[in-house]
Amino acid sequence: MIKKIKLLFILILFYSQMSIKAENLPNIPKNELTASEAMRIRDELELIRSDVEEKLVRLDEAKKTYDRSRLDIDTQLKKIEEERRLLDETLQKEKKLKEERVKEAVEFVSKMEPRKVAPVMDTMDRDLVIALLSRLPARQVTKLLENSTPAKATQFLEYYTRIRSGREFEMLRELGLCAPYKDKNDNKGTASPP
Repeated sequence: MIKKIKLLFILILFYSQMSIKAENLPNIPKNELTASEAMRIRDELELIRSDVEEKLVRLDEAKKTYDRSRLDIDTQLKKIEEERRLLDETLQKEKKLKEERVKEAVEFVSKMEPRKVAPVMDTMDRDLVIALLSRLPARQVTKLLENSTPAKATQFLEYYTRIRSGREFEMLRELGLCAPYKDKNDNKGTASPP
């Protein structure tokens, strides 16, 4: 009987640690217990015990749900990190490949006569032209611009001195910070950017 009371007392302590109000616990008389009082306390403690066991089961289920969710999140984070790593690698490879291609194009252009390269440059992408111009010697850039149409030479020079990318060029042109240029071959009076 004493072992059962100790066990019930431990359960009461455990139950109180689970934030149960003291008013829900049974009153234990300080004098000797009568059989009916002991049975009443025992019944109340059994109810408390079953309540604690139910809460432990729910707590265990909540912990399992938490662990599953955490595992899912960790798995997703690993996937995201792997995708990020692959993206970074791909971007680095693409950047290196682009640099190699520009380097080869610079070699081709540097070996060609400026009067033959200028018409080709007039039809090329602006960013590529600027990448080429930025890697060529100043004397050769001057010759290339001399052999381009005045409108294209103006555009390339403006683009080269002010801008680092095509998007930035277009944004500044829309804001009116890059003056529109006129091309004699354009019927509208303003040439569209290449």
